[in-house]
Amino acid sequence: MEIKTFDPNSYESSLATIYSMAYMYECRDEMSGEHLNKISSIAALVAKELAKNVKYQDYIDGEYVQTVQISSMLHDIGKLGIPESILNKRGQLNEEEFSEVKRHPVLGADKIDKLKNEFPGNPWYDMSECIIRYHHEHYDGKGYPDGLSRDQIPLSARIVAVADVYDALRSKRPYKPAFPHWRSAEIIVGGSGTHFDPDVVSAFLSAQTEISEIYDKANQFDPADL
Repeated sequence: MEIKTFDPNSYESSLATIYSMAYMYECRDEMSGEHLNKISSIAALVAKELAKNVKYQDYIDGEYVQTVQISSMLHDIGKLGIPESILNKRGQLNEEEFSEVKRHPVLGADKIDKLKNEFPGNPWYDMSECIIRYHHEHYDGKGYPDGLSRDQIPLSARIVAVADVYDALRSKRPYKPAFPHWRSAEIIVGGSGTHFDPDVVSAFLSAQTEISEIYDKANQFDPADL
């Protein structure tokens, strides 16, 4: 019987590692299971539309779209280092609690950096680290943790920033109802050029029918919540 040699950089083993890490976070945060799947789907749809923009035609290909889709599942892995009492608090966070949550991009990036050192050259780990650390940066430089702006922010993180906020808007929380698509899209558009990259927002709008269907099919929005 032939025994296959384990290759940590193979498609199967890399995917298993990413899904395992994402599941670890899912077990701690009661809202993150569907959140992760939806964000990865949105990120892929936006990346596909962005590839039609002449600025990105030589940069975004099928492999890039797949890498964004898979790597985005780890965007909040740093929250493993945040107390559950804060993550699952029923209500708005106070200033001290929010400061604690804001540590998660750096905590998560540090985890992936260690993985990269053990298995160098893996594109999924490289992109995951960028997404994790920078998806809360703002296009105008007023985000965190590093205050980067515009093209200083990796494209993958700019894509996930839109996907992450859209999902938060469409999802019901203890302190807010699930918003309908039109209202969520309105907020995304309102953040174009400040919170979000205008090119990414345009790609989001081009894909919005498919994106909205992800939530409509899951019955995330209940008109009674308004």
